[in-house]
Amino acid sequence: MNRCCRDANNYLKKSDLVNLNELEPFINNFNSKIEEYSTNGLSSFLLGSVELCIKLSLSIGYKRGEAETRWLKGNILSMGGQYNSALKSFYRALGLVEYGSNMYELINSSIALNLFYIGDTLSSLNIVRELSKGNESQSLNYILSLILINRGEDQLSSLLLSKTTELPQLDQLNRVSRLLELNKVDLAISLFSTISRGEDLNNIFLEAYAQSLELLINSKLHNDINIELIPEIVNLLKCKTSSYHYIDGILNIAEVFINLDCLEEGFDLLNRATQDKKDLKSLDLRIFRLMEVLSTKQGDFKKAHENYNLVRNIIKSTNSFEITRALRDMSSFLYVDECIVS
Repeated sequence: MNRCCRDANNYLKKSDLVNLNELEPFINNFNSKIEEYSTNGLSSFLLGSVELCIKLSLSIGYKRGEAETRWLKGNILSMGGQYNSALKSFYRALGLVEYGSNMYELINSSIALNLFYIGDTLSSLNIVRELSKGNESQSLNYILSLILINRGEDQLSSLLLSKTTELPQLDQLNRVSRLLELNKVDLAISLFSTISRGEDLNNIFLEAYAQSLELLINSKLHNDINIELIPEIVNLLKCKTSSYHYIDGILNIAEVFINLDCLEEGFDLLNRATQDKKDLKSLDLRIFRLMEVLSTKQGDFKKAHENYNLVRNIIKSTNSFEITRALRDMSSFLYVDECIVS
């Protein structure tokens, strides 16, 4: 990455002498390096590299290279929990690509996911509905499954999740977490074992997130759990390579504590998730459900009822007329197309 930055600065210094046939492949390679490095999480160095690559594309009017870099910037900001800033970058990238192109669909899928993250379900769904006329079924299955969880449509959501395979590693693990949220334990175990065998979890944050899932699976199966291992997993999750998965990992462990009747520890982690989530709203349903269970176990039935009402309000809002109509318009995709049919 350092070499790419150094070479990019050299190109900019002698821009009048640069061969376009040489520079465009360099920008494409620079984008690949940015994507690889982004697994380390949001940093000023990474954002500086992104801005340098954008400047290089602008210097020669290379729109496709600029679009890809701005899309990568959006992904990096999203992983860092800066969802509104990510959307701005995605929209700028979208303005640089042709309607209906692969890049157009890819950027729109990212926009739809980020809109869902911040709680704008209808706008997210409207994008998904438009994209469903094309061929991006894999990414759409995943986003739709998340929306359907918040509508209380557990069966259809789990079907969509079972058909969604072509995802980044973190989202594959998140797919397991969502299946556990739906209490589809057997299917979650099957998928988790496949990911564990097929992927090298050489990133400490990935390992910690995967371990939080393994703990949750064992707690649901009533297997023995070594509680002494949990503080280290929580500590590794603080790397926050992905803000969304950090919150989800904390919730996994909070649920483990609740299942083990370690209520004070579960309460502390739920509070941490609530304080750290900031603009993230897509996991609110899970937070309030866990709060309801925790409050019931503590004998605080007033608090349990309050959280029950918060859960109902989320489900009610995602069952609005507009959202229901949008899903009805997608009925052929949902029930006939490849998101359900093998």
